[in-house]
Amino acid sequence: MGRVALLAVLAAVAPPGFRTHAVANAGLRVDLPIGWQTLTQRDATFPGARQILTRLSPRFALPLRELAMPDSPLKLFAFDRRFHGHPTTVMVVQEQTARAGAYNTWAPRMAAALRHAPGIRGVLRTHGVDLPSGSALWASYRTTDRDTVVVYLVGAGRNGIWALLLRTPTTRAVRDGRSFARMAHSLELRTPAGGPYDVPRPPGS
Repeated sequence: MGRVALLAVLAAVAPPGFRTHAVANAGLRVDLPIGWQTLTQRDATFPGARQILTRLSPRFALPLRELAMPDSPLKLFAFDRRFHGHPTTVMVVQEQTARAGAYNTWAPRMAAALRHAPGIRGVLRTHGVDLPSGSALWASYRTTDRDTVVVYLVGAGRNGIWALLLRTPTTRAVRDGRSFARMAHSLELRTPAGGPYDVPRPPGS
């Protein structure tokens, strides 16, 4: 095996403690911590799935409803199964389907929108960061219900603008933020393959 091929194989392997999840019809791959529950549109439309999961936390109701909608911009929803009270969640959202354009064009617009995010409290912190998937805007803020939200907005060229969003209790924000950074660096965005999901299967399968 040549050096270039070997590096490609190594890059495709999730780091210890993580597992790679792919959503082929959205063209995305991302590494998430082992032990997390991960759901796509197919899972959210499985009979009874939303009812079961919203019993775990009422906070799951809205993202699961959005995930189940045809052509929803929400492509993946995941949560840490080990929680008491407020859960730690991650969402992958396609914010814009048109070509992203230059970072300096879309990043200020996205930052301005985040300043009016529901429940935001205090200062919105932002800075630019280079990810393997493209130039990204990192943003973080606290909420009125004692959570911290961290967002990576990625300009992926012809694949549009994507958001990788973490919401976690503020007491866990530093630890979860480090793990989330690894998730963001693993994000791959490609041209979608296939069409919409049409055959339900059990959640998380």
